[in-house]
Amino acid sequence: MESITKQALNAINTLKEKNNYRYLGKYSQKDSYPLDLSSNDYLNLANTSWEQVASRVFTDSNNGRVNYSSLSQIVLNFLKERQAYPLPRGATGSRLLSGDNYWVEAIEKDLSQLLAPYNKDCLFYNSGYHANMGILPPLVKLHPQSSIVIMDKLVHASLIDGVILAGVKFKRFAHNDITDLKIKVKQAVESGYTNIFLALESIYSMDGDNLSKEQVLEIIQLKKEYEEVANIIIYVDEAHAVGLFGQFSLGMIDSYGLLKDIDIIVCPLGKAINSSGALVLTNKTIREYLINTSRSLIYSTSLGVETIVATATNLIYANHNDTQQEANRLLNLTNEFRLFLKEKIKARLTKNQEYLAEEMVGGDNQIVSFIVGSNTAVIDLANYLSEHGILVGAIKSPTVPKNFERLRICFNTTLLQEQSKLTLLKETFSSYTSSDDFLKILTQKL
Repeated sequence: MESITKQALNAINTLKEKNNYRYLGKYSQKDSYPLDLSSNDYLNLANTSWEQVASRVFTDSNNGRVNYSSLSQIVLNFLKERQAYPLPRGATGSRLLSGDNYWVEAIEKDLSQLLAPYNKDCLFYNSGYHANMGILPPLVKLHPQSSIVIMDKLVHASLIDGVILAGVKFKRFAHNDITDLKIKVKQAVESGYTNIFLALESIYSMDGDNLSKEQVLEIIQLKKEYEEVANIIIYVDEAHAVGLFGQFSLGMIDSYGLLKDIDIIVCPLGKAINSSGALVLTNKTIREYLINTSRSLIYSTSLGVETIVATATNLIYANHNDTQQEANRLLNLTNEFRLFLKEKIKARLTKNQEYLAEEMVGGDNQIVSFIVGSNTAVIDLANYLSEHGILVGAIKSPTVPKNFERLRICFNTTLLQEQSKLTLLKETFSSYTSSDDFLKILTQKL
């Protein structure tokens, strides 16, 4: 009989043969690259000086889209109390035991007061993954036989894992296809389901596309149409939108002015906010219920208080008008590069083949997807860019479907600050799209 170690080794070798092998360390030297476009740190907070952050958070805290001055004061009071100890401390326990403290409660309460007009209270989870794993199971448990989850085909793995953990029946609708969503909801109602959870993302990380305001309004209207016969609970993950969009810098739903209309909004904090954890926005009753039933909240040591205070600090920074202007410039720059890349691809195609450029280059926001079509091709392209000083994430199957392997190019505000980096990016992609290697990729696609 083969040992478990031998079985694992065989599986690893199979992954290597299929170019699906993953390993740690390839990003540990990212500081040595002139340009890092692999990171989710869209506002470049990881490399922003404390002096600049402090200036926007404390000196100029009223110069934001909303008045976060009371939140700023909480952060300032914390820093004054803890200044004698330079390293972060652990939480000492879960939120329901010793891990709760004045500062976490103060930040949640302050944000909840700001969001009260939208019937939203705040609750910290340890990560977006913890939130997506921990919210649906207890809600489904209220009426398991009459519950169903209908989710976008491209929702994040953590939402899928949460659905599997809940043991609930689920259906998937075609990506961003509201017509197909309506069909699935109609079928669910006709089948007798009365608690129908719609699981969505505002920005989809592998494609960079998003739910438009018109689509969200259609979903809200769908909820109203069925309210006499079914509870439709709208659940939106804002992972790649928090910090970049919205009056409160809490994402796309916030930017659309529809916070009150969405039942559950998960705001992960490890991307543009450059912290850890997730804020869950929901009504007071659901928040109370999750505190009593959500296993990933109850049975996990809480985030350290310094992390939560850092979240508050960076949220205020993101909300500052100067930061938001930078975010808007970043989005414009990303769109310009998207058009640039499409034109470079079209230059290698005949007129009736130009549709291929639209298929290969995607996204609507700060993420550009560049679909090349095999694990080997995307690894080769990532290596080519690496040799030219650009670090980009190669997304392979099965993370994305076979033949849709891609680069995920994540723009950040360093491109606004240093023209040389933008020049490097354009020159490198111009050189690549003119190469014989790229022509081979195009030939395979045609």
